[in-house]
Amino acid sequence: MRRVYIKDYALYLPKRRQTYEQLARATGLPPQVVRDKQGVLAKPLERNLSTSALGIASLKALARRNRRETASAQFFIYAGSDFKDHYVWTIGTKIAWEALHRRMLAFDITSQCVGSLVGLDFAKAKLQTLGDQASSGIVTVSTKQSMIVNYRNRGTSFMFDSSDGAVSALLVNEEGGPGSRYEVLESSFISDGRFSEVIYAPFGERHRGRGESRWDYRAVFNENKAWRKDMQKVSGENFKKVVADSLQKSGYSLKDVSYFAILHMKRSFHRELLRSLGTDEQKSIYLEMYGHMQGVDPFLSLDLAERRHKIKKGDVVVMTSAGTGWTWGATTVVANEVG
Repeated sequence: MRRVYIKDYALYLPKRRQTYEQLARATGLPPQVVRDKQGVLAKPLERNLSTSALGIASLKALARRNRRETASAQFFIYAGSDFKDHYVWTIGTKIAWEALHRRMLAFDITSQCVGSLVGLDFAKAKLQTLGDQASSGIVTVSTKQSMIVNYRNRGTSFMFDSSDGAVSALLVNEEGGPGSRYEVLESSFISDGRFSEVIYAPFGERHRGRGESRWDYRAVFNENKAWRKDMQKVSGENFKKVVADSLQKSGYSLKDVSYFAILHMKRSFHRELLRSLGTDEQKSIYLEMYGHMQGVDPFLSLDLAERRHKIKKGDVVVMTSAGTGWTWGATTVVANEVG
């Protein structure tokens, strides 16, 4: 069976940034709570470009560096935010067309903040089923979910770190291995439907007969007892399960991991998760200068780790994230040629 690689990826991060002091004013929280407990020193915000435009920007940057592979890519997967330019709409077709100007299979999948890892798993499986045919595929994630947060609703404070940005990743099968950055090994996912309606944006709610004159797009918090009582414990257990399972299926264990690319979460939970994995903060980077950029986070963490020389050829890396709904996921990759 053909091996699959992340040949390259490209991030798009907005230049505008909101500081923790500004976020504190917007939420009414004390600045030290935003900085120390929520773990946000600053975060990128985008108010001009659309969700599709963010994805297009990241894909254009990727295509400039990989013209041959993106020109022949057989499929495009959008795995980002459901907060799109339009409602009941496939965003992937627009991003692929505007960035690459060619016809190809383009479609959306949805798994919220774990979408990038689900997208990698989909893309890997598709590339492995193409037999002897050498080919490539693209996964793009973009998000403007900072716009759907109600900063005056303390119940949704776990979303106050939401930020904006995009990433596009080029995946190739074995023929493209040389020159590729990471080999994609195995993934693991767990979903828990008890939390499926804890948080959501109320698009399309008119079928419930509310009679609104317009739709409200800001997320609502629908707390239940299990959420308040069990969520942190369940989340910690599920993160450990998917990380261990991904590694085991890939032929590795926790002691083999050189770096954990983890989504942004509150500072204390980040530390506790690393402790529960038997490692320390040196094997991860806390995204306090970026907030939570939905499924972009694991790739952003990878990029920062490469820039800080925390990853070298042959290193085992685990990308892990969780998405509202709720789904936890982990993907094991091995560094091939880190830039």
